[in-house]
Amino acid sequence: MTVRSTLAALAFLLLSAPAFSLDRVSEPAGPWRYSIGDDPAWADPSLDDSSWQEAEVPGRIPLEKGGQYFWLRATVVPGQGLAGGQVWFETGKATCAFEIYVDGVMVGTRGAMPPGYYSRPQQNSAFLIPANFLEDGSAVIALRAYYTGSESFLPGFFLANPARADFVLSVQNLINMRLYVIMAMICLFLGTYFIAQFVS
Repeated sequence: MTVRSTLAALAFLLLSAPAFSLDRVSEPAGPWRYSIGDDPAWADPSLDDSSWQEAEVPGRIPLEKGGQYFWLRATVVPGQGLAGGQVWFETGKATCAFEIYVDGVMVGTRGAMPPGYYSRPQQNSAFLIPANFLEDGSAVIALRAYYTGSESFLPGFFLANPARADFVLSVQNLINMRLYVIMAMICLFLGTYFIAQFVS
């Protein structure tokens, strides 16, 4: 009965959440270019990346072999609805791990790079772009990425407002990660309980 009450309360909270939490209140970030390899100088906002290959996002980045670094770059311009307020970079549920650089300064990481590599494809995230980087109305975002497979999927990068970022960091990640763990523990407990009842 307690489990049912908990699930019912959770369902009520999700259904009664504000409307903005159910829609993507953000704008696409891009267009993007990519290059296979790893060079710290590629985070420099003044770098000429015109020779890099264009990346379709959403799309896939083909790698020559499994376990490679690659970089993605784009100049982003917050549009109507974001100008003048906080701007967040939403990562989407990418398969790779990456470090996020804004105008050459690292502002966050998604997952972890080698040697302790890990990435959680089912987890979305958002990182605040400091306001001083957007004083001229745009910023260069560079992602130093690593993936163990031969093709990395990028579901989409977005510029988000604070409401969307709060939804991603709290409600969405609660559902995608913590709720799965909670349900797994409940199932384990119930399974153990029923086996013990059967044996006894």
